[in-house]
Amino acid sequence: MHSENLVVRNMIQAALLDGKVDIGIMMDPRPINPPLMIPDQFRNAPAVTLSLSWNFPDADMVFHDESVDATLSFSGQRFRCSIPYRDVYALKQGGQVVFFKERIHESDIPQIEAKGIRLVSLTAELKPQTPAAPEPEEKKDVIRQKMQAIGLRVIQGGGNDVE
Repeated sequence: MHSENLVVRNMIQAALLDGKVDIGIMMDPRPINPPLMIPDQFRNAPAVTLSLSWNFPDADMVFHDESVDATLSFSGQRFRCSIPYRDVYALKQGGQVVFFKERIHESDIPQIEAKGIRLVSLTAELKPQTPAAPEPEEKKDVIRQKMQAIGLRVIQGGGNDVE
């Protein structure tokens, strides 16, 4: 799975835990796999918003490595949609809107920021977190003493030294 897609998938899944999520989809006319599968009446639009929810009846939502599939209703007609994560440019859950910075046109960024809408950089979300600084020896000594006071053995180093 492409790592940016993993971020998008995880954000969709997290938003779904709180209820319905609207997904902004940018239409890509190129024949790319996996294909975006939506009803034909939306194919010529530059962008489409679809709503997903675990509470939708018979949605049968399935998350794959590259896309999410769900059966959605359009004017009473059911359609099995497949939404590649690469086409998702925004999410809305409740009153919170998030745009993915790498998936929108650069000239739109100032207008989005002026509206107070949150921009998320997918590449920044992928950067490894800085490891925590090692604890000072004094703090380790205090922890050791507390552990020993309640009867726990303290293993030091690589596990070769036992107090």
